[in-house]
Amino acid sequence: MSKPWTRSTPYAGAVPARVKRAVLRRDPVCRVCLERDSVEVDHVVPASAGGTDDPSNLRGLCVPCHREKSLREAAKGRRRQAGARLLPPERHPGLR
Repeated sequence: MSKPWTRSTPYAGAVPARVKRAVLRRDPVCRVCLERDSVEVDHVVPASAGGTDDPSNLRGLCVPCHREKSLREAAKGRRRQAGARLLPPERHPGLR
């Protein structure tokens, strides 16, 4: 089982090459658009959300579909971080 992703986890190339090859053999056509050849491996549940490198959590995507999904996930993460910064600090329970 893979370790959860953190900012300090080097992510580039985290999915082993043999697993990537197996996923691309299993999914020769993009699992999103079903039109172009799969050339990239995508996490269904993102590594940043605890997804693993297990083949059941991976799928083959074409470059445009993978880029679009990654951009959506990044924007969602930025919105979540921005929202967290806007929340007022909680009062200490002993200061009521």
